[in-house]
Amino acid sequence: MRTLTALLMPVVAAASLLLAPAAANADPSTTWAAISVGNNGYASAIATGHPTWQSAAKAANAECGYRDCGWSSYWPSTKCGASARSARGIWYSAWGDSLGEARQIARQRAGSGATDGLAGCADIIR
Repeated sequence: MRTLTALLMPVVAAASLLLAPAAANADPSTTWAAISVGNNGYASAIATGHPTWQSAAKAANAECGYRDCGWSSYWPSTKCGASARSARGIWYSAWGDSLGEARQIARQRAGSGATDGLAGCADIIR
């Protein structure tokens, strides 16, 4: 299981890079948040209020506290982000216009038996 999760982290990170063009065109007053998860399947952290998605990801990774944490999602302050852990222990993430929408998308991606992970908006972290 640990090997599978370790192999999927780069895939999740690479998929998140598909959002980079939207991030590059964002309003310069927008701040960013990110969620980082550890390959142990349990460690996680959220960072908010950063000037770039890269700095948010770096801060979330540093706060995660496990030796091989990697960011799984980032979002602008005008959105909300959420993570969910599948029944097999794989983390999924999403962002949406509300906390509920982000959580719902993350759970759908994680599949049946998913559990909520960290989630947040600019002013709400759960």
